[in-house]
Amino acid sequence: GAPRRCCPSPCAVLPTIQCDYGFVGDGSEDRESGLRPVCFLVATDLSSGALFATAVPEKGLGETGNNYVVTALARWLRELGYTRFTFQGDSEPALEAVLDAAAKKCSPDGAGWQVLRQHAPTASHQSNGGAEKAVQTVRGLTRTYLAHLEKLIPGPGLYLSPDSPFVAWLIRHAAWVITRYHVRRDTRMTAWEKIKGQKYRHEVLQIGELCLTRRPGANVNKILQPWATG
Repeated sequence: GAPRRCCPSPCAVLPTIQCDYGFVGDGSEDRESGLRPVCFLVATDLSSGALFATAVPEKGLGETGNNYVVTALARWLRELGYTRFTFQGDSEPALEAVLDAAAKKCSPDGAGWQVLRQHAPTASHQSNGGAEKAVQTVRGLTRTYLAHLEKLIPGPGLYLSPDSPFVAWLIRHAAWVITRYHVRRDTRMTAWEKIKGQKYRHEVLQIGELCLTRRPGANVNKILQPWATG
C-alpha cells in the first residue's frame, strides 16, 4: 500500500522493525520421527506488534539472492504504511545481507520511504529482544498448528515432513494470525487495528480445512470444471 504522507519532526521517535532468524523442529518435539529443523526469518514492528515470518531455504542471500524472501519482506514493510522507520538486525552477516537487500527494494530511488538501517551490538540479546520474542511466539503457534494437523492425518505414527509445503505455510500463517487477532495488553488492540484503524473482519478457515474455490475464467470456458478443491 501507499505510505502515509506524514512529516514527523526530526525529534520524533521512529518506528523500529527488528528481525532475526529462528528454527522450528529442533528435536524438542515429543515424536518418534523428530522434525528436522526448518529455518525461518521473522520481523516485528515494535510499535504495533505486527509480525512477519517466512521459511527460508538457507540463511543469507545464497546463490539466488533469496529473491522471494527479500521481496516478501519488503512488501510487508511497505504495507505497514510508515514513510520513515528504523530497520534493525543483529550483527550476523547473513541476516544483515537480507535486511540490506529488503531495505533497498523497499525504498528505491525516488520513493517516498526512508529506511534507516541499525545494527544491534554483537551478542546483545536485549538490543534485538523484540525479534527474539517474535521468534518464540511464531515457533510456538507453528508447533500448535503442526500438532493439530498431524491429528488429522489418517493412520498412526504419521507426521508432516519438514519439506512439506504445509510446514513453510504454517510459519507464515502463524505471523499472519497473530497480527490480526492477538490483542496486546498495552494497547488493548490487535496490531492490525493499530495499523489499519479497524478490526480484521474477514472470514478465516480452520487450518487444514478442505474448501472449494472457483476457478478464474470458469464462466468463459464452459469445458473447464468451475470448482477446485484446496
